[in-house]
Amino acid sequence: MDERQYLLEAINKDLALIKKIEDRLRCEDNPRRQLQLETDSKEIWQQIRKRKAHLSSLEQEELNITVSSLGLPPLTLDRFPLHEPLIGDEDSSLNSEPRLSEEPPVVKPQDKKPGADYSKLRELLAAGKWKEADLETARVMLEVANRLQDKDAWLRVIDIQNFPCPDLCVIDQLWRTFSQNRFGFTVQRDIWLSLDGKRGEFDEDRFSCNFSKCVGWRIKNKWIENYDDFTFTLNAPKGHLPSLPLTNPRDPIKLRRLKDNFTGLLSRVETCCLRQA
Repeated sequence: MDERQYLLEAINKDLALIKKIEDRLRCEDNPRRQLQLETDSKEIWQQIRKRKAHLSSLEQEELNITVSSLGLPPLTLDRFPLHEPLIGDEDSSLNSEPRLSEEPPVVKPQDKKPGADYSKLRELLAAGKWKEADLETARVMLEVANRLQDKDAWLRVIDIQNFPCPDLCVIDQLWRTFSQNRFGFTVQRDIWLSLDGKRGEFDEDRFSCNFSKCVGWRIKNKWIENYDDFTFTLNAPKGHLPSLPLTNPRDPIKLRRLKDNFTGLLSRVETCCLRQA
């Protein structure tokens, strides 16, 4: 095995380790273990970067020999030409699974203006008032869906399926922007995809056993029953907010309503919110 092939195989092994660490981090609740996993990940990435640099130098040497034999002036390689999924940095994909995007979603070109006033939601999010912002999100979504007048109203699946794209994407973009990409509907969608969930499709087992734990809606195999038990800080798990189904914090969460709303949300987010290229 030549040196180049050895480095390629070593990098592939390192990337596999990174993938395992990221999978564990998604659902790790212990802060000490989280810190250790993050430290391990940084060390492995450092090793990968060193190996990438070595590969680039080998490629440059090969290029120098070739151009010299042809009597051409020296050329410089800008980067080692490998596919990004194979040799990535921390922000690039490790494999074909979707990663949590740092770019906010954009409204489709054919969509125009949202139908509601989101200035209050923006102010609450900018001030870090996550609980108040969560309640305002529920309120404004009910307003857009013409459900505010109903006593103890909640968003039905049909309300979410028909929710206007401009409004959904504005709400999502505000959450992502002010939470530094920790909260938002597309953040929840990306987590769903990272757990092998299908785009726009609901899976009961994956939702109850994997997704709900990762976003902190289910702790120690028990669903959060009361609204005040949610974590309204940036220390909450990624995707913890918006809670979406809650319109009356005095009542326990209805699990069926939660699942129904998430089902509709998965489909609507796919329809409405695109990623910037």
